[in-house]
Amino acid sequence: MRSKEDAHDYRYFPDPDLVPLVVSEDRVRELAKTLPELPAARRERFARTLGLSADAADVLIATRAVADYYEAVVAAGAEARLAANWVMGEILRMVKELKTGPGELRITPARCAAVLRHIASGAISAQAAKRTMETVQEQDRDPDAIIKELGLVQISDAGTLEAAVRQVVEANPREVERYRAGEKKLAGFFIGQAMKATAGKGNPKEISAIVARMLS
Repeated sequence: MRSKEDAHDYRYFPDPDLVPLVVSEDRVRELAKTLPELPAARRERFARTLGLSADAADVLIATRAVADYYEAVVAAGAEARLAANWVMGEILRMVKELKTGPGELRITPARCAAVLRHIASGAISAQAAKRTMETVQEQDRDPDAIIKELGLVQISDAGTLEAAVRQVVEANPREVERYRAGEKKLAGFFIGQAMKATAGKGNPKEISAIVARMLS
């Protein structure tokens, strides 16, 4: 049914008003310098220079807004892999729930980095950090002021934590016997009781080490 099959059947011919476009190599290089970093290059840089896994890098470069936010958090002083975990978790959760972009959050990159520095130093727990970020987003306030106001600073003083663990150990002799008899899963019980004794403010890593030492 078709009588036209090839290009010559359609009588194609060059438009006489269009002149040939010749772009020099210098111009190509000049234009290339004005291009933003492309996703593939950014993914490779995140993995190579920041030590991120391929999966984490893929999530963070999924949109330019998320990648920009993450880089700003790191530039503000947060450890790269810790920042990646929190941006992929808590920050993207907020973005989804609030139906907004990361750049519109009240937990700005600088505020996020401040909270993450407190985690890295052991000053606050992950749970306290999450509460702090949520409060920053709700109230648009400085995270340090919120941490102080809510009493979220973690107890890391060795003497205080040892006293709390010793109190738990002395109050539970039967569990101590069972632990020393081989029920190592009871370590969680002692850690939990010590956390309760410190009103949830004890450094769980330090408490775990003290429990292991006292019950050995």
